[in-house]
Amino acid sequence: LGELISPVVALPELDKDSNANLVTTQSAAEVNADAQWTLLYLAPAACGNCIEQTSMLAHVRISMGRELSRVKLELISPSEIALPPEANFTVRRSDATQHRALLQSLGLTDGGVVLLDPLRNAMMRYPSNFDGTKIRKDLSRLLKASQLGKKQSTGIIS
Repeated sequence: LGELISPVVALPELDKDSNANLVTTQSAAEVNADAQWTLLYLAPAACGNCIEQTSMLAHVRISMGRELSRVKLELISPSEIALPPEANFTVRRSDATQHRALLQSLGLTDGGVVLLDPLRNAMMRYPSNFDGTKIRKDLSRLLKASQLGKKQSTGIIS
């Protein structure tokens, strides 16, 4: 329901500090059972309804039920954003130039949501006026079809 990014865009892992500095990506061999799909929210420059949108993304994540641990939320913004209490975002700051370049590389004009697979490949994008129901449906289908990040059961009940 979102726009498929073809070919996928490899997005480097973000550095752990509060700036949006990028570090190297993971290889397929490094992705383990704890790998997570990421809903990356790229805030628009003038964000009038960011609280509503971040709340909607938090609810999309919560709606994944037993697959909740396979999904994480990230936010990259050039300015400070107040987040709702239910939001569990990893927040990164970027300067305006970095932010515009990132948006352009992902094919977005003024913010939006990008779905990253566990290898940090940007594979789907949604515009800044996204519909949370469409994101939830796409994410649910991808989690069902993918084994990446899924914890394997031994089949033995203890």
